[in-house]
Amino acid sequence: MHSNNESLELNSLSLSSLPNLPWVVQSEIIYILCNYRKNQDHQVFSIKDVFNIASVSHTWRHATKVSLSLNWRFNISRHSLKEYRQHSETQLCLLSQPNQHTLNLALYHSDDTAESNRIYAKDNLDWFKENVLSKALGMNTDQETKVAGWWDLICPDGGEGGGGNTLPSLKSLTLEIDGQVAVSLDFLHQLEQLEVTLNIDIISCLDLDLKQVFASIPSTITKLTMNDGLVTDQPFPFHLLKATQLSELIVWDTTKSCTRSYYDYVQSKQVRRIVKFGIGSQEELDFLSSSSSPVKDLYLHVSDVPTITLGGKAMVPPMLERLDLGFSLAMSAEVMECIFTHSGPLPKLHTLIIDSKANVLDMLAPFIQKSRSLKTIDFSLCFQRNTSAEGFELLLDAIAASSSIQKVWFRVKSNKAIMGVIKNHIQQIKNNPLVLLENSTIINTINNPIDLSSYSII
Repeated sequence: MHSNNESLELNSLSLSSLPNLPWVVQSEIIYILCNYRKNQDHQVFSIKDVFNIASVSHTWRHATKVSLSLNWRFNISRHSLKEYRQHSETQLCLLSQPNQHTLNLALYHSDDTAESNRIYAKDNLDWFKENVLSKALGMNTDQETKVAGWWDLICPDGGEGGGGNTLPSLKSLTLEIDGQVAVSLDFLHQLEQLEVTLNIDIISCLDLDLKQVFASIPSTITKLTMNDGLVTDQPFPFHLLKATQLSELIVWDTTKSCTRSYYDYVQSKQVRRIVKFGIGSQEELDFLSSSSSPVKDLYLHVSDVPTITLGGKAMVPPMLERLDLGFSLAMSAEVMECIFTHSGPLPKLHTLIIDSKANVLDMLAPFIQKSRSLKTIDFSLCFQRNTSAEGFELLLDAIAASSSIQKVWFRVKSNKAIMGVIKNHIQQIKNNPLVLLENSTIINTINNPIDLSSYSII
């Protein structure tokens, strides 16, 4: 919550105390004040604070309402349902109607507020369903959500299915399921789209029926994430998924994404984005590099030395569009060669993220020179201090000569030596089209002719 000093500052805010700022600056101030804390559950921005902002002037009041028309995050463990209702039903309400929001029902850090809210919701169930549940775009839950009785309010039969759709606007759901606290998803089948995250801990629930879990996942989902925590030899029964529009299948447990059921599902349902950690078999390598692969967005991290020979083999789909690539120092050369030499020209690849400290700049430069599609490169880890200046020079020359590269992001701002190498070499490039920004981003002004007047250029 705000300190007393912060509240006094907001209460004393008025037009007379403001400098003569342009409206574009004032509107940014309003937006920041209304939104900067909404996703930090431990520092809740209260409705009273929003009223103080809106009371500055009629213009500020209107701008406040516009800012609050964005997705509002309601944390059941922090916010008061009663206070929310009092505000929403007053003539001075600042929340745009209908006010859609994300409902956080995860109770792992709960206090008495969550239980007070549950009692209030139960006593005012019609209002809760009509004004809170029906307007929820997203909902986060955990195992305590049902233990504490919230699922009994969300669906009449306590979450066992058939209770009707009380969440008609819901698009995103984070859900924890285990064998002791099971929640059927059948009542969500009427939703237009749904993102599901399943957090499953089999250690404490050996009787969990994975077939029942997969079969109950709504057919309308577009993204399915299976988080770590599943300790079982049972393979995931992907063939029981009824989803027909699933574009993202994120399976963090690598042992569950190297099965024939997984490969067949990705291929047959045209899944566009997947996650893979390591290469465990020739079958897995064939799946990843298949010319008929529907995968266009791949998160591939290879740390351990595989048990199969990778040399001279393709590793990614030939029509890949976005690659988030990570590898250990030991695997860097082999992975780079497999992808950028043996996987074909990758004519659709437009975004490349490299998450490794390995010195691979000299191996990447030839691919940049040949590519006609690559637009963005993000080096998401700092380089080793012994990375050669020659490697950076080769890379910068390739970026400058590229017909497609628009932006390259180096996260090495704190490394003054590397930044110095980059800055000095850019200045030496003949007919240089590159601009180095203060945030360690390089812009190729020929391929990306943006207005740089508002940027800090080094």
